[in-house]
Amino acid sequence: MKRIFYLMLTLLFCTYFLAYSLFMIMFQAFQDDPINYISILINGGGASFIFVLFYGLLMYFEMKPKIDFLHSDTVTAPQFGSKAQVDFQIPNLQSSFQEVVELIKSGHKIDFLDENKRIIKFHSPFSLRQWQMGSVIYADAENERLVLVTFPFTGGFSAKASRKSAQLCDQLKSEIMSQLGNKIAK
Repeated sequence: MKRIFYLMLTLLFCTYFLAYSLFMIMFQAFQDDPINYISILINGGGASFIFVLFYGLLMYFEMKPKIDFLHSDTVTAPQFGSKAQVDFQIPNLQSSFQEVVELIKSGHKIDFLDENKRIIKFHSPFSLRQWQMGSVIYADAENERLVLVTFPFTGGFSAKASRKSAQLCDQLKSEIMSQLGNKIAK
């Protein structure tokens, strides 16, 4: 997760630095004075560093509790903002949970797994084109149900974050149901 965080900040720094520098070069090109490239690069680097520092701190304080939750053994997700939850019944929970674990391992990065308590916490693979989502699946043994909770790492209480959480929740539920076949009572 740290690598992803640093990669995002590095890309943000480069993008902001390039945009600032190009804008200032264009701005000074329309003035009568000669273009001072050294000044533009120094100011662009300083402005980019300050912008990325503040943005990185905001991202850190928003994402840190979610990452800590994914690495802990608690199952009740604190209120992070937008999140979606669905639960569904599964007969023969022990063997079915093993199949769910194998399904999740094939497409997601697992952060915490306790097969005795039947808890699996994972996040979506890193991609610049999609939202980063965290998820937890745990078994409610007395009712023979799986509970699935998804939440975005960023986005807070927004309609888009809620929609993305609900979409991932529905997608994971359908993948689990198709993996387990006819075992699940609808």
